[in-house]
Amino acid sequence: MSQTVVGVDPGGRQTGVVTRRGERLFYGATVTREVPMPAYVAEVVDTIRRACGMAPGGDLLVVAVEGVNAPSPHLGLTNVAGLLDTAMVLGAVLHAYPEAVVVPPGGHGSAPLATYPSALVGKGEVVGTGKRRHMRSAWDAAGAARVPGVGP
Repeated sequence: MSQTVVGVDPGGRQTGVVTRRGERLFYGATVTREVPMPAYVAEVVDTIRRACGMAPGGDLLVVAVEGVNAPSPHLGLTNVAGLLDTAMVLGAVLHAYPEAVVVPPGGHGSAPLATYPSALVGKGEVVGTGKRRHMRSAWDAAGAARVPGVGP
């Protein structure tokens, strides 16, 4: 049996969602917050549902979402509003997908651009801070959530 993973990089302003099996990308989207938080969260969950629908038939489907770290004085945060918004998106994803795998945060989306599918790298992007960075982070979260013993 093959495994397809829908990866989610939750964010208070932008959320990346991808569907991947092994090194193959089936779907990628970035949801940008242009509406009040409740509508944005609903749009994120709808995008995840769409991404789940892109999984090949017969595959084990796993939803993986990057977690958040609690604020710490060592992080130098003076305004935690962005972190709280991200936590709301994470909570909505876990409410809609209670079996989702929560992947610890840390470095997702920061691998060399050449290691990502070309659809996840914007034209002319050189340093990895472009508009598709949240999809790359979702890609890495999906890769980190693979179930051992299940094929790509």
